[in-house]
Amino acid sequence: MRSDEGASLIYRFGDFELNEGGFRLTRNGSRIPLEPKALSVLLVLVGRAGHLVEKRSLLELVWNGTFVEENTLTRIVGVLRRELGDSTKESHFIETIPTRGYRFIAPVETIAETTTPPPAGPPAPHPLPPSPPSLIPSEATGEPSLPPSPPARSRRHTLIPAAIAIAVVLASGLAAWYLRAKPANEEPPAVNPVPLTTYRGSENAPSFSPDGNQIAFEWNGEKQDKFDIYVKVVGSDSTPLRLTNHPNPSRWPSWSPDGRTIAFVRVVSPGTISLLLIPALGGPERKLAELHTWTDDQGFLLAWSANSQWLVLPAVVGSHPVLVRVSAETGEADPITDPPMSMADIYPAISPDGKTLLFARHGSFNGGHLYSVDVDADAKPVGSPARLTSSARFWGSRWTADSKEIIAHTFGDRFYGAVRMPADGSPTLQRVSWLNTEGLFDIARRGNRIAFSVVHGDPNIWRIDLTAKPLRPEPFIASTVRDVFPQYSPDGRKLAFHSNRSGTGLQVWISNVDGKQERQLTSLYPGITASPHWSPDSQTIAFDSSSSGRFQIYTMSADGGKAVQRTNGAHDSFLARWSRDGRWLYFTSNQTGRNELWKISVDGGKPIPVTQNGGTMATESADGSTLYYSKEADNGSIWKMPLAGGPEQQLTDSLYRTNFAVTKAGIYYMTAARIDGTSELRFYNFATETSTTLAPIGLPEYGLAVSPDERYLIYDQLDDPASDLMLVENFH
Repeated sequence: MRSDEGASLIYRFGDFELNEGGFRLTRNGSRIPLEPKALSVLLVLVGRAGHLVEKRSLLELVWNGTFVEENTLTRIVGVLRRELGDSTKESHFIETIPTRGYRFIAPVETIAETTTPPPAGPPAPHPLPPSPPSLIPSEATGEPSLPPSPPARSRRHTLIPAAIAIAVVLASGLAAWYLRAKPANEEPPAVNPVPLTTYRGSENAPSFSPDGNQIAFEWNGEKQDKFDIYVKVVGSDSTPLRLTNHPNPSRWPSWSPDGRTIAFVRVVSPGTISLLLIPALGGPERKLAELHTWTDDQGFLLAWSANSQWLVLPAVVGSHPVLVRVSAETGEADPITDPPMSMADIYPAISPDGKTLLFARHGSFNGGHLYSVDVDADAKPVGSPARLTSSARFWGSRWTADSKEIIAHTFGDRFYGAVRMPADGSPTLQRVSWLNTEGLFDIARRGNRIAFSVVHGDPNIWRIDLTAKPLRPEPFIASTVRDVFPQYSPDGRKLAFHSNRSGTGLQVWISNVDGKQERQLTSLYPGITASPHWSPDSQTIAFDSSSSGRFQIYTMSADGGKAVQRTNGAHDSFLARWSRDGRWLYFTSNQTGRNELWKISVDGGKPIPVTQNGGTMATESADGSTLYYSKEADNGSIWKMPLAGGPEQQLTDSLYRTNFAVTKAGIYYMTAARIDGTSELRFYNFATETSTTLAPIGLPEYGLAVSPDERYLIYDQLDDPASDLMLVENFH
């Protein structure tokens, strides 16, 4: 963008200089290589330093009307932060404004650099559009105001000419935003979601009153110390009504169809909940039942029968995760579904007409499918559940007000985010682009409203020096996107992990052992590609991918090249691990109806079963004599068995997912999340057969590994967790 004929701008901030005309970023005179889109985004942000730039404006300005996913912008900002040495925890350059956009916060010196006019001929390509004089909408009011005067040759600025480019977007580009050609399977955004809550901390699990004018939700409060249930009038700025105040978390509210009562869950301890009722206007609580649960807290949504007499929710009966029906009068509970072993029925939703129960049937790590079953007025199933979906994987879902359609979260072969589909199971899927979030949502039965939570959080890789006293976790690999499941190469020189920093979904990435010089290894689309593990010679990486429609095991040279598919079949195979001699690949598969360990020769052949009583993610001992693995029941656990044959033995009674690493002396592992969501790092000593606590962990995420020299432990943690509620009016 030229400030006037024959002149361009240079922006100086910190040790950096951003040259508009030369289209380059330098630090202390040394050029920093950046992709063109990253430079364009930086020019816009720096050009409006001190001002919020909305995500939509950035997307339209830089990509000029071409449809791109919002996570592409997130990746670009992550790249900029990394090159600027910035972080989300303590921003010095780019500040994230949750749900809205970004602000460049460093002081900027602007210099107008006079240049010789270019010779006649075709104009040089430039990533930013021209900027004719225009009116600029005020950020505060949205009303037009006069454009700023040209900047002096060298001064600190408040609003500089990059803002004029935003005016171009708002004057003409937004028309392209709404009128550009879209894929046939994408729903055009009818309205713009607006914030419903913007409190400190996390607001989640919205539930509309029957008339759609009020909403119940959970909020962990100003101090972010615990969740309670609140009620808010939609469209009002008044303080929400607090319904609960208990030392233990109160979560997942659900408004009864008659409008009188709100049901909710109170977490008693890990794996145990109480189901309670409270008047919608406030009053004494009434406990209905105490139930056991599995570890997926997002699955504990509550569904009311149409007559407001029964509740349906997930619970563990014996060791079986099922849906139970609980009487709102007596608290009596009885199971109403019977999933196969290693599967769990969660996310219940009863249609507004009260005739159909919808739920998700999940495995542990490979998602699930949507099922429906007819129910009577008391939510009792009539007949057997029927599967609605084929190759896609789904979790939370909701009915439209007319009971004819379903909106659901998915990470299927064609979509990642939310889709809309007919309730009869027809294969027509329509993408809901503005609901591309993993947060919980609800659809009002009246009032044409939908509310959803936008989850903010940054899964990053942390490191602990195991020789330090005391042990101190420190950030290690951080970006603004998902970086999880880190694995050291056996030679100690590289790391592998999976990330969505490419903006095109999860793929396997490789970096140096210090976390620098990251590069994308895999490019398998569509679907998810994840869970890397190095071969003993550090030359090959095994991983799983759903790009074929089912999760299968693949291998690829650590230098890149063609991915070799190792498993096949109409079932999921995932979490590959190499044997110590490099001849076998262990993996987890659900082909028997539950998750069991199998192995397959790298030379080919048929898979061989390893476990018979359940098992996930195998790791051999250093001498290759013992196999260690996890089980997911209750709070998770670590087990072992002799490879030569013999009985299995349980070693621990707590484990977060598959977060454990076997060393010569013992096993480092992460415990199941506690009531407050945090975890602990523990060490199981082979010699004493006991576990000791080493250090507290924040909110656990997926992955834990120990360096070959056993000096460092790396693990994943969710940083800066928060969420807000958004509202869409006129939803049809």
